[in-house]
Amino acid sequence: MAEQKSTPSVSPSSPSSRHGGSRRRNVPGRVCIPVHTSLALVLILMAVIGYLCDMNKYAVVALSEPKVTSSGLLSAKENGSLSQGHGDVDGHGKVAIERAGVTVDSVISSSARSASESEAVSASLKSKTPLPPYGSPEYLAIFVQMNAKHNRWILSPFIPQKTLQCIPHPLQSWMRNLLSGTAMYFILSGLWSWYVYVVRGHVYFPDGGVPRTEDMLKQIRVSIVSMPIYSALPTLSEYMIEQGWTKSYHSINEVGWPTYFLLLVLYFLVIEFAVYWVHRILHDVKFLYVYLHATHHIYNKQNTLSPFAGLAFNPFDGIAQASPYVLALFILPIHAMTHELALFFSGVWATNIHDCIHGNVWPVMGAGYHTIHHTTYKHNYGHYTIVMDWIMGTLRDPLKQKAPGKGKEKGAGIKAE
Repeated sequence: MAEQKSTPSVSPSSPSSRHGGSRRRNVPGRVCIPVHTSLALVLILMAVIGYLCDMNKYAVVALSEPKVTSSGLLSAKENGSLSQGHGDVDGHGKVAIERAGVTVDSVISSSARSASESEAVSASLKSKTPLPPYGSPEYLAIFVQMNAKHNRWILSPFIPQKTLQCIPHPLQSWMRNLLSGTAMYFILSGLWSWYVYVVRGHVYFPDGGVPRTEDMLKQIRVSIVSMPIYSALPTLSEYMIEQGWTKSYHSINEVGWPTYFLLLVLYFLVIEFAVYWVHRILHDVKFLYVYLHATHHIYNKQNTLSPFAGLAFNPFDGIAQASPYVLALFILPIHAMTHELALFFSGVWATNIHDCIHGNVWPVMGAGYHTIHHTTYKHNYGHYTIVMDWIMGTLRDPLKQKAPGKGKEKGAGIKAE
């Protein structure tokens, strides 16, 4: 393979000239909660919850040994005090089992804390038991149980089971998303940086230009401080799915594989269209740029961009650009687990497009295109593809980029073979 040399980076347009603001305002100081303070607050919260659990301040209600009937509906016995005579199924397929004035519906909708409950539901699904009617309380309970199982998988190694049961289900989901997102950020960004800068640095950066450790540490700080707010978005989408507010469904078998793929393509088309316009508005509206998006654009040169910059946003900027993933659930029937994976994949993609290595795969919006975006501030707003930029006239090819004031064409980024 012939070694490719990096080309001179393009001098960026001054953001102050584009947006009329002072350069000193373009700092990540908008997020002012130190990392150690955030961690201390989380630890204090966990300690308080654990103490309250030990003092029996919380009444934990859990279903044990739930069963799936031949019609696919849930019935349960709690501590041997519930019998089949206490529950009846109405014409809408709704199970109403009362104990001390509390319905199972209300317990299921708040949280599915029992491990045996989730295991029973999983077994019923594997045995091809018919699913409850779409949108019914029993159907929505499947989402709760699935998320509760994921919470236990991720959180149990770090939080005692007794304490975990006392934490409200939405808070568990947020903690799981925070832990998973943080781990994904460090693992992917760290491994990719090691590969690009250490293993292949002599190929991609033979003349230097590797980001400074100081710059990468700044990007890590901004990302970690923003991560708790980032994690609220998948938590919110899970909650809305559990409540039945979206069009999401549980099993691909409910729609069939052809329909699944068709809906998936439509889903990403909606996301591509919406992210383009959200991103462009964050640049075109001065107030939004100065107070939200400028935090990300302090990394405006090729030798300051790194995979760690992928999530280095003002947290509300990151939420805004990821919101189409959630809003699309209200207009398209999307497989719930696929939605969650897509949301996390957006973080993986953000890591990829900040390494300054141009893959030149049409129509992918690779790192070469995104490097142009960071150096001109007015091109290549797209998410996964260059299609919207091509349609709207904001596309600039990194292999045809002209240096300011010169007729000679310059590349942006390093071409990878």
